Amino acid sequence: MVIIMKWTLSLLFLIVIFFSCKKRNGCDEELTIKREPYLGTEIRTDGYYHRATSDKTYKVAIMYRDGLLIYANFGGVSDLQSLDKALQITTIKNPKWGWGLFQPKADSIKMQYWFFSTCGDLVNTVSGLITSDSTFVIASTQDTMRFRFLNPKPDSTNNYIK
Repeated sequence: MVIIMKWTLSLLFLIVIFFSCKKRNGCDEELTIKREPYLGTEIRTDGYYHRATSDKTYKVAIMYRDGLLIYANFGGVSDLQSLDKALQITTIKNPKWGWGLFQPKADSIKMQYWFFSTCGDLVNTVSGLITSDSTFVIASTQDTMRFRFLNPKPDSTNNYIK
């Protein structure tokens, strides 16, 4: 009786997982921001924006003049010099997670990027307030992202955004 009960619960669990993924057909969500070249001066694109977390991890937003964005976490770096080196030697091609688009408008910025999900990559949308060309504040978390110059930056060539 116990074996039948365990088998039934396992089957029910698998059915729930299957239907939660089937809803999206295992496909990745689409970005809704339109890719446009960035010609403005509201933010800088000659480096990256960063925020340190408490566990030697940095949240990084790298924006390119062609409208592309890399929004990712870099762990195991102790300071900004180490982060600079990690970014300069990193080739960010795969996976799709972290690639996205950005749109600054006047004093606000909107960013969309893919993040991992077992049922296909999902899209996260982040909005913020631009306080200067070197600082913006993410609205949902009040995290302040600060600019740091970096040359060269990681290549923005990818297979996900055309």
